[in-house]
Amino acid sequence: MTTATLPTGESLPDPDCWVRRAGADPVGTVAARLSVWDAADVLLAVEAADETTIQDLNVKTRLYGQAGYPVYWVVTQRAIYEHTGPIPTGYRTRVEYLHGERIPVPYTASELAVDDLIAAHSG
Repeated sequence: MTTATLPTGESLPDPDCWVRRAGADPVGTVAARLSVWDAADVLLAVEAADETTIQDLNVKTRLYGQAGYPVYWVVTQRAIYEHTGPIPTGYRTRVEYLHGERIPVPYTASELAVDDLIAAHSG
């Protein structure tokens, strides 16, 4: 059985979830157990972060950007950080979406409400 993850060069960060293009097939495997996907087939990589926020906003942003994944979200209790425009050092753009805002999702031609993705935080 092959596990799906997103290898990035020499690293194997394992996103909490990701979305791939319908009908996409792996382009290879790593150690015969991890599927390798073409970056063009990965529509969105997501990390749910609280204790790992610093690592997800820095180290993993660089890894996913270098690999060419077009959109990367870091989801925290307070905000969703959307990274777009992959470049060798990470991403060109980072937008912070807060409660009450909506995130455009181009590959679905729709938007998602931040409040539907993260619970309201009191305090």
